Amino acid sequence: MEEAPHEAVSQSTYAYWDLRPRLAEGRRIHWLTMIAGGPIFKQEAIMLLAFLSALLWWQVPDASGLYQRLKPAVVLISAADEQGRMRSGSGVIVRSDGLIATNYHVLDGAVSARVKLANGDIYDEVAVADTDQRKDLALIKIKAISLTALTRADPSTVQVGKTVYVLSAPMGLEGSISAGLVSAIRSVSELHPRLEGFRVIQFTAPTSPGSSGGPVVDESGAVIGLAT
Repeated sequence: MEEAPHEAVSQSTYAYWDLRPRLAEGRRIHWLTMIAGGPIFKQEAIMLLAFLSALLWWQVPDASGLYQRLKPAVVLISAADEQGRMRSGSGVIVRSDGLIATNYHVLDGAVSARVKLANGDIYDEVAVADTDQRKDLALIKIKAISLTALTRADPSTVQVGKTVYVLSAPMGLEGSISAGLVSAIRSVSELHPRLEGFRVIQFTAPTSPGSSGGPVVDESGAVIGLAT
């Protein structure tokens, strides 16, 4: 599973959201007239703006159903080092018997950890199943059965411009989702000259400390990588 660094979302994203209510209210008629290259009656302009507003709303994907289906597979991971200092991250259940994928750095240096499921259940016995420090990946195991698990996407379906979602616990805020686009697929050496041999997915969905290890999913809900 490839790790997925993020980039900051551009200001144009916020401008897009701010524009819709003004379109619905029939404002910015002078702007529209200038674009059209000639005078437009106010009623016609309002009708056209209302149509454009509806079109914009239609283009925004509704992720509520996807969120409800995937949320049970996302976990909060808390880890403590020898000095008792705590850190938190996210993880995704990849097998129904409690196998969880996360980032290596979430657990690096930890002497204890616990996993909290979306339903509030807490597991204090956490075993490390496998790690790959170079790719910043770790597999951990809790003693559980019949958990909701997510599947991995076919790597060939990951394309620049596709919509993606990140489910995680930014700043410890569990059950969070953000949306964005795949902005690039790069060799890791472009970002870290000392690393090579695998690719990373650059995306625009906002993340924060605590999002590390959360699944990045496509529109079908299949995992394309982990936020890091």
